[in-house]
Amino acid sequence: MMMKDKFRQIGVTAVFFFVVMGVGSYFVKSSWDGVVFVSLSGRADRARGPAGIPKKIDFYHLSGSAFNKQARERIVEELRVVSNKDGVGIEFGNFAFRAKDGSRQLACDSLDRVTVTLVAEGMAVSGERPTIVVEGPCDYRNSDLNKVAPVWIPVSKILKANPWGAETTIEEGETKLTFSSIGDSWPMQWEIASVRLHDQNDASTDVTVTQRDFVEQMSDLVKVNWNVYMDRRLATDEEKTGH
Repeated sequence: MMMKDKFRQIGVTAVFFFVVMGVGSYFVKSSWDGVVFVSLSGRADRARGPAGIPKKIDFYHLSGSAFNKQARERIVEELRVVSNKDGVGIEFGNFAFRAKDGSRQLACDSLDRVTVTLVAEGMAVSGERPTIVVEGPCDYRNSDLNKVAPVWIPVSKILKANPWGAETTIEEGETKLTFSSIGDSWPMQWEIASVRLHDQNDASTDVTVTQRDFVEQMSDLVKVNWNVYMDRRLATDEEKTGH
């Protein structure tokens, strides 16, 4: 009898061990960038409020103008112009806020689109500054919860095409680019006029940063220089060919 009880105890312990290991494995598989997403429905769902959001980007307790001000400052705080072999991208700060259903969400969970507007520096065509409006999906950086993934401008492809005089829209993957007042040649120096996070299904929900915000927070405008990108690409090509 004592022997049966002993084996029964060992069996219960073993079952408990494997259950714990299974749950642990589930949470590891359901984690992203070291942050575990807990869902009462039994699945990982980033829109249900991830635990471990950095305090400096958590604006859950704010609303109205106070939230909007903090969100704009967060966008500008991490705003950078980056580049890869195909073009340049604009990345910026992420934040968490209180959604309409009361849950804590990261920016891209509700504001699923990003629109960046650029205007040419020191140029005008018929009194209008050349403009590019870039609209793409809002998503997190894979390696950093503090930032939103860059919105990319395919500079390499753009420069290979003849400039469009009339307003023209092209699509590059999930990104849509609208060009207006470009003129006879492609401008190479640009300024970011605005960055807007918005819900494509709810026009009333958005956070927009303008050049005024850049000047107030950075004491300058944000420049996007396509010449720098072209110089870097040329240097990379020369390294590859050994010239």
